[in-house]
Amino acid sequence: HRFQRPDALRESVDSTATSLTGASWRVSFGKERGDHLTWSFWTGGVTPGFEVNDIGFSTATEQFDFGTRINWAQISPQGPFRSYNLTLTSFTDLSHEILEPEIGFRDALKSVLLRMDWRGEFKNFWGFGGDFNYSPRHADYGGTRGGPVMIDPGSISYNTRWNTDRRNPVVFDFNVRGRVGADDSGSSLTIGGGIEFRPSPTVEFKLSPRWTRSNTVSQYVTSTSTLEYEPTFGRRYLFADLDRESVSMETRVDVSLTPSLTFQLYAQPLLSSGDYVSYRQLEDTRTFDFRDFQPGTASEAGGEVVCTGGDICLLDGTQFIDFDGDGVTDYSLNDRDFNIRSLIGNAVLRWEYRPGSTVFLVWQRQQRGSVALGDFDFGRDFDALWGLESNNTFIVKFDYWLPL
Repeated sequence: HRFQRPDALRESVDSTATSLTGASWRVSFGKERGDHLTWSFWTGGVTPGFEVNDIGFSTATEQFDFGTRINWAQISPQGPFRSYNLTLTSFTDLSHEILEPEIGFRDALKSVLLRMDWRGEFKNFWGFGGDFNYSPRHADYGGTRGGPVMIDPGSISYNTRWNTDRRNPVVFDFNVRGRVGADDSGSSLTIGGGIEFRPSPTVEFKLSPRWTRSNTVSQYVTSTSTLEYEPTFGRRYLFADLDRESVSMETRVDVSLTPSLTFQLYAQPLLSSGDYVSYRQLEDTRTFDFRDFQPGTASEAGGEVVCTGGDICLLDGTQFIDFDGDGVTDYSLNDRDFNIRSLIGNAVLRWEYRPGSTVFLVWQRQQRGSVALGDFDFGRDFDALWGLESNNTFIVKFDYWLPL
């Protein structure tokens, strides 16, 4: 709920409280039926103290949102299309602090999204789809993980996909997803695809490779009260410029041996790396301004680590930071570089030995390891994947239908 935010204007932590009280509400109007045009408008809110985790799960706290959706659907053949659909959506979310006189609309803006979706099918049964999203500058209430509000400069993102005729024994699909942040705040690109092969009505294979590369200049690292920093209410909030790259391959096999006996196999190898290129400190609240730490050379003198030629230096896997520029480091943290190698899989044999009664034989396998390298090397990480220690679990489950 972030009641502990040092710049909060309407809420604060009550150390004597034993429960929370709040409300959630929503009102919507719309046209849900029609040959072509449907639309809706909604507004709703969640008060800061609303909590339902004892009976459900909620990720929304302190919001007032409103939005619109306009959809145009063509469900009968027209031109080269068998059918198509176009949707325009807008969404705006505001903090309740908009009611405070010193907080304007822009500073209370938690999220804004303008989105266009499209999907359809050609007369040859090939399918297509995609979306385009624009999010302007807005306040980021969670970027400092409970600290003061910072700014998200906004972004543009897109996604496009297509597939061949799904009636065929061999089906191909391809998709590209990307994001570009404003003010050089980062970007990402994901390229994926898949092939489905059905040699018979009872056997299906599917392979779905995916490659992702991303960069963000505001990856949260930690916060510290070392050498009190007044612009961010005494604490220093540290971020990083993070480069990530990953490759995965989902594999699925479905076999129907008989109507009552089936076999399913799923496996996903994953290789991922994260390189914390540089570290920085948030300079002030409600900004996207950072102080970049300049790398130097680490040495030890009198039991202290000294940075020469910079204000951050790496020694034995630890980053040492000199906040006040006197040459002696004031704070340290473990370098966050990582490489993850993972392989998960499961196999399920299902037998319905009588109507409504089933037995499942399940094998689950997990292999996972990590090292602090940071660079992506497919050959090296792929070879290391197979040498990881595995965790195997075998499960037998029975279902029996009681005739009443």
